[in-house]
Amino acid sequence: MLVGSGQAAPAAAGLRALRVAVVACALVSLALSVWVFLDVNGFGFPDGHLTAYQRAAAWPLRCVAALHLVLACGGLFLSRTSVEKRRLRIGLAVLTVAVAVTAAAHLWAVPWVLIDHLGLENGWGG
Repeated sequence: MLVGSGQAAPAAAGLRALRVAVVACALVSLALSVWVFLDVNGFGFPDGHLTAYQRAAAWPLRCVAALHLVLACGGLFLSRTSVEKRRLRIGLAVLTVAVAVTAAAHLWAVPWVLIDHLGLENGWGG
């Protein structure tokens, strides 16, 4: 587009806003990855005893943490590439949905399957 046409500045601002949104989504994914990783590494604290739930949940949650890390790297890569606005918008939508699904897996799916569905013990008692 021509600089003097008045359309270059709004188009560049819209592209910049999309890139900022992609970076923000990637940073959320990175933060979720760290959260899941710290959550899994905290299993067995303070005495080292692992419950049945913790033994069963460690591997799926490590996979979720790795997937969050891959999504964060993919989002940061997408924000730095020179793609057109439509593809960046589609990438942002896919990244947002993928981060939401993996966050739901960490917060609800893994505990539901292992505790409620399979009935694994998570150290409750008194």
